[in-house]
Amino acid sequence: MEYYWHTTILAWTSNKKVLSLLDNIANELKLNLYKADKEEDLYGVPHFFSVVDGDKISKVLLMNLKEIISDENYKESGILVVGDIHLKIPAAIKRFFIQTEDGLTKDFLKATILNKKYAISRRSNNKRTYDKTVFRIVYVLKKLMSPKEVVRVEELCREFNVSEKTIKRDIALLRTMGEEIVFDKNRNGYCLISYE
Repeated sequence: MEYYWHTTILAWTSNKKVLSLLDNIANELKLNLYKADKEEDLYGVPHFFSVVDGDKISKVLLMNLKEIISDENYKESGILVVGDIHLKIPAAIKRFFIQTEDGLTKDFLKATILNKKYAISRRSNNKRTYDKTVFRIVYVLKKLMSPKEVVRVEELCREFNVSEKTIKRDIALLRTMGEEIVFDKNRNGYCLISYE
């Protein structure tokens, strides 16, 4: 079986109840469950969520996690700790740790995993939204730079499936970047000021 970062849960625990819960949840959510048997698996096996026994967390593990979590891909990852941690977790990675009481339930575990999965999905969608915005702004600028070209808001709305407000916001952004864009009433569209 192949393990991918966005579809894998890693378990480094000897708690049979937790392992059973994770098996059930992974099956329900159609995720892969990797059962680790050593610390190195936390670094070597791609996963977005891990469940670790508190007594297995060492200073070396915390130092290595601090380095790994600084990678952009791991911003939404999570580490659920079963039992007590006997070390102080560095502030830089504290938000990635979720501590539990002894009464860990399936509902809590499933909700926590889904929450992390949703955060990852939301983050990847935001990247796409950002890419679309950049593409749209560059397209508008190129169109404006063509000689005698006029940009009509309604046409761009249809072309990019966005609102008038979005296109006007794009034009305002271009203006703040120094582009001299004006609305030409005669041609009913936006154009660049020409100094010829």
